Amino acid sequence: TLADGAEGQEKFIIHAVDGGSFILTPTTKTGWTTFTSLLAGDCISLRWTATQGWIVTGSFGGTIA
Repeated sequence: TLADGAEGQEKFIIHAVDGGSFILTPTTKTGWTTFTSLLAGDCISLRWTATQGWIVTGSFGGTIA
C-alpha cells in the first residue's frame, strides 16, 4: 500500500532487482487502482494533490489498472 502524501509530494518507485513482483495500491488515488510490476526496470512516478490523491505522472513497463 501507499499512504496519503503531502501537497506536491512526488514518489518515484522503481523495481530495481529482479527476482519477484509487486503490486502498489495507494490509499487515495484518481484514475487508477493498482500498479503491478513483474520485471526489474518497471517504474512509476506519482504526485500527490489534496483534491485528487496520487496521480500518475509517468511510468515504464508494469501495468496500471
